[in-house]
Amino acid sequence: MTLRSQQLSALLAAAAILAVSSGCASAAKDAARKQPKAPVPAAFTEKDGEAARAAAGVFVGAFADALRAGEWNRLPAELRPKVSEAMFRRMCDSFGKRRGVLVGTGFVTVLDQGIVRDYLWKFTFEKPAAPPAAPQKNEVIYLVRMGILEGKPAIVGCGFQQ
Repeated sequence: MTLRSQQLSALLAAAAILAVSSGCASAAKDAARKQPKAPVPAAFTEKDGEAARAAAGVFVGAFADALRAGEWNRLPAELRPKVSEAMFRRMCDSFGKRRGVLVGTGFVTVLDQGIVRDYLWKFTFEKPAAPPAAPQKNEVIYLVRMGILEGKPAIVGCGFQQ
């Protein structure tokens, strides 16, 4: 193969690659234009914020009551489909061994993340100690993430923050 024919082959190969790649880019742009737009999440209004704080408070209260009593059926309705009785029992046993007994909860703050708000509570546990030592206190942050779903504040996530 002569140098001239090699150059011609390289030029034809480059042209073919350019034609194929521009066609792929064009197809990708067309596909992107045809995709439906994702709904824009709603932002919190002042009224939504008040309702979300109240709903998060009720949720945390029910969760704390269930932990204190060790009764799965006292869990908030939103948690029961996601937490089996066996999972709840293991969680209660683990907290009892590592942290002690739940003795109190208290609201800490709200973190405004724009489309969601994180409501933070402090859960205080006490673990008995051998006398004359005082019981050991353990504090853990519990987060309840609220969003606006179908125009109403809704719990979109929750859990202890380690």
